[in-house]
Amino acid sequence: MRALTYAQTRTGYKVAHDYNIFSCTYGILFFGTPHHGSSPATWLDYAKRIGAAATAGVMSKSNLVSALENESETLQNITDYFVPIMRNFNIFFFWEQEPTSLGRLGRTYIVSHESAAPSYDETERAAIAADHRGMVRFDDPRSQGFRMVVDALLRYCDDAPNVIRQRCRDTARSLGLARSREAAETLRRNFHPREVAPHMPMRVESGLDGFSIAGTSRSETFHSICNSGDSKT
Repeated sequence: MRALTYAQTRTGYKVAHDYNIFSCTYGILFFGTPHHGSSPATWLDYAKRIGAAATAGVMSKSNLVSALENESETLQNITDYFVPIMRNFNIFFFWEQEPTSLGRLGRTYIVSHESAAPSYDETERAAIAADHRGMVRFDDPRSQGFRMVVDALLRYCDDAPNVIRQRCRDTARSLGLARSREAAETLRRNFHPREVAPHMPMRVESGLDGFSIAGTSRSETFHSICNSGDSKT
């Protein structure tokens, strides 16, 4: 998610190839991703620390586990940046339907239904009949999870080419206009006529400057003088 939010900002001439990551992404499938964190992260951390203490005699908290905890600031920042651009993609959230065995710690859901499949508009959501570790391990092509994932991928693959082609055309057009405006603004800020032709006066004085007839404009005065000259006999 962070890569997509970063790519969306890369619109400069020299980095536009990074923007293609954003414009050419059509669909995203999330498998048990803890968008709002996970309470069992503390259990996983505890299990990890038990193993570390047994082998190395050290107990240290994993930065990754900290980032996955409920209401984690890291996860919240990623979500805050990603939500505004979600409408650009077809998104499918999958959550685990069976609890995961943690040995002596018992069985629990690593990522809750609410965290794995948040209720955002225009997204797809479904459960996979497996625990957290088995969500992406398909032993049988006839299994519920495999058929559901393949169906989503086939739909996205069918629809993506036309959408991406049009999106690339729109992107090229909008980036081209943006660069034209940037170039025009740069020229406007940096263009100084006196530096280009310092010998030329900034204003050409006219012999009629300052000359006027009461109650008439300068152009009317000019025509009056010309006409009065023509009327003489």
